[in-house]
Amino acid sequence: MNVPIENAVTALDLPDVETLILHANEGTVLGDKANTLASEKQMDANGVIVYTDESGRKFIEADDYIIPLTVKEAMQTFQIRRPTDHELRTCVHVHLTSDLPWNPEEINDKEITFAEYDALISRAKDRESRLMKLKKNIRRLTNRRLSSWQKFNRFFLYPGENIAKDTLRHNTMAGKLSRSVPIRKHQKSCNPLLARNRLREGYATDTIFSKITSFEGYNCAQGFVEIDSKYCSIYGMKSERHCPEVMLDFFVKKVFPFR
Repeated sequence: MNVPIENAVTALDLPDVETLILHANEGTVLGDKANTLASEKQMDANGVIVYTDESGRKFIEADDYIIPLTVKEAMQTFQIRRPTDHELRTCVHVHLTSDLPWNPEEINDKEITFAEYDALISRAKDRESRLMKLKKNIRRLTNRRLSSWQKFNRFFLYPGENIAKDTLRHNTMAGKLSRSVPIRKHQKSCNPLLARNRLREGYATDTIFSKITSFEGYNCAQGFVEIDSKYCSIYGMKSERHCPEVMLDFFVKKVFPFR
């Protein structure tokens, strides 16, 4: 059976109702009445990794999107469909595989030797002890961060000892490295921690009052001004008691925007 190898696009509906347009480059095209097979090695070469969570469920991480996999007839699958013209124009496009030529016949492991097999057994025996050591190191680093909470306090806008320690306890500075081969140009960082906006300079803020009510019903506003660039952001308020909500809105839009 001769199966055509082509570049194709398909639509995927995530559980949160968002639709992605998936690009399967250099893949098998079997039509609407057959299952399309995806190579984990081919996705890995494009920096798209298949992970397994603690519950055993596998998922694909691509461009900061999580694509859950479902087992059907002992195979990991996800449901796709034909995209509409509107979806092709408006939805986010995610490349599962590279558009460069894919030659799977060139990717082969050498036969394992006796020495390599013996080393593999030794690594398997040492795995549990290394995991225990890793857990101890994580606890030690966490305790060290908690003991020096005052050093991080100013980065959290001085919330106090309890909140600062709780924040440090539930967060890490871990990231991931892109393993895309060959190296490709990216418009944003493949590390999800580095792909988020950050405040690059100090901000000054103050409340502005007006005697005239605006069309939206605002009687005052909260202004945020960048100290160096002098860029100004204004958020309208009906009263001063809405200042915490405006502050949160400012953080969401400027510091850690959601999708």
